[in-house]
Amino acid sequence: MTIGFKLDKEKISAFYARNIIETMTFKVGRVLLIFIFLLIIFLVWRITDDKGLRIQAIFASLTIAIFFKIITRKSFGYIFNKKYDDFKKSGMFDMMEIGILEEHFYIINSIEKREISYESISSINISENYMFIILSRKQYFIIPLDSFKTSEDKKAFRELLEEKTSIKAKYEYPDGLKYI
Repeated sequence: MTIGFKLDKEKISAFYARNIIETMTFKVGRVLLIFIFLLIIFLVWRITDDKGLRIQAIFASLTIAIFFKIITRKSFGYIFNKKYDDFKKSGMFDMMEIGILEEHFYIINSIEKREISYESISSINISENYMFIILSRKQYFIIPLDSFKTSEDKKAFRELLEEKTSIKAKYEYPDGLKYI
């Protein structure tokens, strides 16, 4: 079974920016941000008796914490677009073909034809309109689900991949990937 598709840079970048709050990177960043703000508030509290400065420190910390999600989405959207401009040269946004064979699956793009054993797949994730075939944190393949002609084709591809890998697809955003 084979599927041919082409990733759209704007759509994939918007998808990543929308889902950045689901990643481990965001969750760790949020905890660090809260820790830093608490430290700043504590230091301001200990250094000065000026109530105005204390209130300003608390207000500034709360404001940034509230807008952290928006700031993160916007900045990652910008970073993804900039990073993916470099991927234009790598063939990531060229026409691709993924096929499932008996002993391995293959990926063909404008630069390479690559055979990958099923044992190297660590996870299969489906989120929104994309299927992720994950080999490692830094290496994964994205298939737009709308590239399948019918929902039966989509289901057959997923089931065949699950059968070959003995891995059940997870219907969640993969949070441990390295994007940048």
